[in-house]
Amino acid sequence: MQIVIFSVGAVPYALEALAVQEILRKPSALAIPEAPAYMVGVIDFRGSNIPLVNLRKLLGQGDGEEYEQAVVLTEGGMSAAFQVDAVEDVLNIPNYALDSASATLAGSATITKAVVRIKERMLVLLDPARLLAKAMGNT
Repeated sequence: MQIVIFSVGAVPYALEALAVQEILRKPSALAIPEAPAYMVGVIDFRGSNIPLVNLRKLLGQGDGEEYEQAVVLTEGGMSAAFQVDAVEDVLNIPNYALDSASATLAGSATITKAVVRIKERMLVLLDPARLLAKAMGNT
């Protein structure tokens, strides 16, 4: 499996590379009135309007207005861009590096798919479909 590693605050996260459509550098967004606090607005992405989500706020990690990049996810007909502090790497990982989130986090794994172990480092692998559903208010 190939993953994209990024940081939000001090926490490292990952997504399956197949769900990542593009990595953008600080896109400008049009604010939408009465949108949820984590919804920055909408951006023009290849001729379509897609939501720009402050991932730090969505994950309950505070305000975090500063960000360097946005990761565009597409899964199940839904697309959104998520603000991240920095995209760090793209890696191929073996299946044995994944610890099932259900076994590891027991009940708190709504958007967590697994915990990834890479040498001395652990990352949270997010479930792209559940992350998009949460951002769109479908959870």
